[in-house]
Amino acid sequence: MTIAETHAETQGYYKDLAQNHKQTCDLFRAFFVKFDVIYDKLKSRDKALAKFIHYFEKLRKIKEDRSVRNSAVADSGRANKDAEYLARNEKKYQAAFATFQQQNNWLYTEVTDLIRNKYKALTPIVIRFISVAQSFFGKAGSSFAKLTNIQDRVQGREMQEVQPQSVVEPLSYQDRYAMYMQEEEKQPVAEPYTQHYQQEEGGFNFGDINVEGAA
Repeated sequence: MTIAETHAETQGYYKDLAQNHKQTCDLFRAFFVKFDVIYDKLKSRDKALAKFIHYFEKLRKIKEDRSVRNSAVADSGRANKDAEYLARNEKKYQAAFATFQQQNNWLYTEVTDLIRNKYKALTPIVIRFISVAQSFFGKAGSSFAKLTNIQDRVQGREMQEVQPQSVVEPLSYQDRYAMYMQEEEKQPVAEPYTQHYQQEEGGFNFGDINVEGAA
């Protein structure tokens, strides 16, 4: 099989991979849509809770004010108005509590179900994702493995074109020592020694050395 044929074959595998992964991603999106619904319901539940707390506090204050007025002045007309006002707000309080309780119970059921069944819902999707990828790489690997013969032929031709190189024998210990000694003989003697300690027939010449103050 040629390289072009191999690429054409694996291109088909890639298209299948892309299509299958798109379907897998759609399954993931369908699962996570539930989170968006729950998030919206949570915002509505929080508004219902705020409204319930508002009427709870309002109702408590109305009852406190009514108790103070009844103990101070006995006015039947005022008492009737207070009773009607209290009844209206009690109805609003009951309605607010019922709305909050309904939304809160729905959320409790949905969140509990989501937590309890998360693995049951997600595991098949994850397995599908892994299986699709594994199938693609297995088929693509088999297709590219057919190119091994082409690679072997190319490498064999390249090996034949390589020119043999001369082998350099390593130096023996004696040879290295001889080279070291030759380099040492080429090194000049340091300047201070040639100036002050030059040996002559009658001994050493100390004329250039300052000995003033010596003991």
